[in-house]
Amino acid sequence: MTNKVLVENLPLTFNSQALSAWASVIAPVTESKIIVDALTGRSTGQGVVTYQSVLEAAQAVQELASKPAGGATVKLTHIPLGHAHAET
Repeated sequence: MTNKVLVENLPLTFNSQALSAWASVIAPVTESKIIVDALTGRSTGQGVVTYQSVLEAAQAVQELASKPAGGATVKLTHIPLGHAHAET
């Protein structure tokens, strides 16, 4: 596992700063990134949050699943080593 979490079903209006603020209630966020469509440049409703440790990322997956993001129910997945988003 990595110290990164994939967050899905985000509101399309969410930006990296909003994602970071939402995710930092668990632990400090070292980086947050909204995934955008390569052709349109618009959000795909997904983002990647990086924490300082694998344990913080695991805690986020468990605890943030019940915390709406901008009113949306989100899905969180711990990003494994070797995943395309593990290196971003």
